[in-house]
Amino acid sequence: MKKNDLEATLNIINENNSLVEEKVISQKRLLIAQVKEAQGKIVEAKINYKKSIEIYGYLENLFYFGKFLYINGHYTEAIKTFKRIVGPENDQSVKETKLDYSTIHILNRTCLFLAQIFQSFKDLKSATQYINNSLEFQKYLIQKNPKEIDYHINTLSIQASLLIENGQHKDALKFNNKALELTDLIFEPNSYERASCLANLGINYYNLKDGVNSKKNLDEALNILESKQNHNEKSKSTLAKLYSWLSRLTADKSYCKKALNLYSELSLQNPNKYLREKIISQIDYAGSIDKLEQKEKLYENILKQEEELIKFDKNIYEPLIANVYRIYVMDLISNNKLDKALLKITKSVQLLIKITDINENYLKDLIIALNIKIDLLLHDKIKNLKELENDINLFKSIMKKEMNESKEFMDVFEQRLIYCEEKIKT
Repeated sequence: MKKNDLEATLNIINENNSLVEEKVISQKRLLIAQVKEAQGKIVEAKINYKKSIEIYGYLENLFYFGKFLYINGHYTEAIKTFKRIVGPENDQSVKETKLDYSTIHILNRTCLFLAQIFQSFKDLKSATQYINNSLEFQKYLIQKNPKEIDYHINTLSIQASLLIENGQHKDALKFNNKALELTDLIFEPNSYERASCLANLGINYYNLKDGVNSKKNLDEALNILESKQNHNEKSKSTLAKLYSWLSRLTADKSYCKKALNLYSELSLQNPNKYLREKIISQIDYAGSIDKLEQKEKLYENILKQEEELIKFDKNIYEPLIANVYRIYVMDLISNNKLDKALLKITKSVQLLIKITDINENYLKDLIIALNIKIDLLLHDKIKNLKELENDINLFKSIMKKEMNESKEFMDVFEQRLIYCEEKIKT
């Protein structure tokens, strides 16, 4: 063997040895991260997950870090990590991973997480793509291991909620009922899994404006969970979700309070994981209060966190804060506080303009907020004429865009645009 050939061979051996060492160190860091996470030491866990991936990123540490980020509410960061597994530019180490049962199991769970994140971002196209990928993976997984049916049931429920949002109502209920049918075959009648499935079915009936079937399924789920003596984190979060939806369905203030109390309790265990749900339950609770002073205090307590929340994850919290402003405004208008209402709705519109520059799925929210602002400006048309003209022109330009909204919604706001244009001419 020539000297140059020998050197090249030795270099390859050294590189391979170095790679093996990196993998071992990376795996040890992953184990430390998982231990820290189990101990509730979130900051230390994140540091070790990151170090594990910096040393050597591979399928398992990328997945568990992505899952950690998702659980702790860092959705945007979780997307970036998960896409290193299933994205078009996924890591070379992932491409080289043997496509066996354990790999496909991780790919399936990655797609499930991504579907749920994109659904929360109102990106239904991406969410549907990932849920369909997950369903394909599950065909293989269930054949290999019938216990994978748990993930399949969850996937069917997510698919149903996506179909509801896309207006495919009958198809959605088929998926919900299939999930419930599978749950009844595998689990006990009073199991957490059955309660969760009934809750999802009840929520989808609510979105279909079928109050009777919504209450029937939500009540049945509630009876199962409330009959249990001890609740783990998962059952508590499902119970909180049930109280939230029952409060919206029945306008019963006690459900509102129970939901807020449970989300507050869960937030003590993991502040970031339940932060969004806690804020939404605070908004619901504000809606159940009669006195404006108390409502204002709740809204202002949320809004004073605006900068901190947006810094944490703007893709989640910018739209949420924009809608807090909008809901707050409706209470101010009801109490004739029009000047303050105009200031708050202006902030909502400003946020939504920023959001829709990146994500047009929030155009509907912008249209609604913009029309509230226009109504408030019309109270002093002469003083606000220039701003009115600008806002109506913005409204007009939005209505020209292609939006995935119902014909009913578009017809209402087409008429609304005509009305607004006529008002500033007279």
